[in-house]
Amino acid sequence: MIIGYVTDTHLRSETPEGRIDNFNNSILTKMEEVGQIFREEKCDIILHGGDWGDRPDIPYSVYNELVGALKAWNKPIYGIIGSHDYYGYQIKSLKRTAVGALYKSGIIELVGSEGMKEYIELDDICICGTPHTYWLDEDSKNYYKENYSSKIQIQLTHGMLLEKPAIFQHTLLTNIETKSQYLLGAHYHPGWSQLFFNLKGTTFIHPGGLARLDNTGKVRIPKAVIINSVTQEVYSKELQTAIVHPFKEKVTDSKEEITMNLVKRALDYLKDTQVSVIDIKQQLPLIANKFKYNSEIVDLAFNLIEEAEKEK
Repeated sequence: MIIGYVTDTHLRSETPEGRIDNFNNSILTKMEEVGQIFREEKCDIILHGGDWGDRPDIPYSVYNELVGALKAWNKPIYGIIGSHDYYGYQIKSLKRTAVGALYKSGIIELVGSEGMKEYIELDDICICGTPHTYWLDEDSKNYYKENYSSKIQIQLTHGMLLEKPAIFQHTLLTNIETKSQYLLGAHYHPGWSQLFFNLKGTTFIHPGGLARLDNTGKVRIPKAVIINSVTQEVYSKELQTAIVHPFKEKVTDSKEEITMNLVKRALDYLKDTQVSVIDIKQQLPLIANKFKYNSEIVDLAFNLIEEAEKEK
């Protein structure tokens, strides 16, 4: 069997700040190319690692576009739930989400979550899932899967699997124990330094997310992965429709712009907390500390407020 894999499509109605294109149109174009790649590679099925949309309740217009893109692949699609696919880390909320509608309508099949199949057997492969949960990366044992059958087992995951230690909560690949022959990564959009690692009898694969939401991914070209379960060949195809460097160059704000930003944030903060505006000068250092502004900017903001008061 030949399997195609993509992850983290993150369809949404708004374009992330800093991108120079229409984000949603770009993702839909990439999904169209992904479908073309899978057809050319003669894939039998397609796997998805979660975060189908950027939020559980994507607008109907975006949901309809997502449905159209998935149906255009014209292949059975199997996947798992990502961190953006449900509310409050509660599987029971799936019934009021876009992904829940995809699942109930039969457009996609989901595995691994409560109330769903633990695994699915197809020809010579077995698909199982480790979907996102709030506590997934608290213990590497949460990724463990037994052998469900004698077939080649492919494990979909949506957690912070990394090859090197990081300052945020994560799980190192070297700490994973699983009986799956293949484990597919997601969630961490940049992907790893190489497409796959062979560790402890498991091939770990992560092409990076289809979506590039911030500047950390500006030079990364999204990929689709192909797995041949017979020859055990694993390779990727870079998307030709992906824009090279789709973000604006960040320009350092002037001191005046930073000062005005602090004043605006301070006023918004005071409004939200229902503190009197007359207290803004006393509250300014605390608010500045909260947003990590230095003392020079605080003094400039203080003087700006003083001048505004004199003009009243």
